[in-house]
Amino acid sequence: MAHNSCFDFKALRLGMRLSQSELSRLSRVDRVKICRCELGDLVLSDEELQRVEVALRAEAQRLRVISDPLIATEVTEPVSSITIAHNAEPGFAA
Repeated sequence: MAHNSCFDFKALRLGMRLSQSELSRLSRVDRVKICRCELGDLVLSDEELQRVEVALRAEAQRLRVISDPLIATEVTEPVSSITIAHNAEPGFAA
């Protein structure tokens, strides 16, 4: 029996109400491969897993924006610089 991150992304996929077909379309990974991976019968390649992860992240972001239109769609600064600037003392440059 094969094992990788498929079990993890199945829960995310179901939580976002994505079908295997929709995830296949978004990730460009064959639906049968997604199905077999979720069943534990197939291990996806690193490239395929990365495409699935990118697709799930994009869908999660899309759903957040739909549920709250005020959410920024893109962070342009690294998180560390945002944190440092936010925690800087008044009058001091970060």
